[in-house]
Amino acid sequence: MKLKLLAKQPSDLPVVQIEPEQDLIADQVRLEAVLISAKVVQLRLPKFTDGRAYSQAVVLRKRLAYQGRLRIVGDVLADQVQALLRVGFDQIELRADQVPEVVDGVLGIVSQFYQQPVEPSAATAAQIWLAREEPAYA
Repeated sequence: MKLKLLAKQPSDLPVVQIEPEQDLIADQVRLEAVLISAKVVQLRLPKFTDGRAYSQAVVLRKRLAYQGRLRIVGDVLADQVQALLRVGFDQIELRADQVPEVVDGVLGIVSQFYQQPVEPSAATAAQIWLAREEPAYA
């Protein structure tokens, strides 16, 4: 997948926000109705060590067959990009203090994986940008 570094977050499409604590399996029926017309689904990573957004991305792509853009925002580090792409994210907002050029250096460091990747459905390049300000930490 190609990467495209953006100067700022794309804002041309309405966004459906899913919180980390939301149970996508329990909300499956309601979510399926929302996802039919959703162009961008945004997940939040409250801390870089929180893995719920990774699991939610896999559920959205595989179980709910979500075809639109899948965005992650929050405490996202440049060295997480390869793993985020593998679970289906195609829009990544890096934490404001990150150096976007590091992404090129970390992609491909790990070349063998146990799991198959969850490919985003969009044939366009993955988009990456820096947050405007630091997230508020809990």
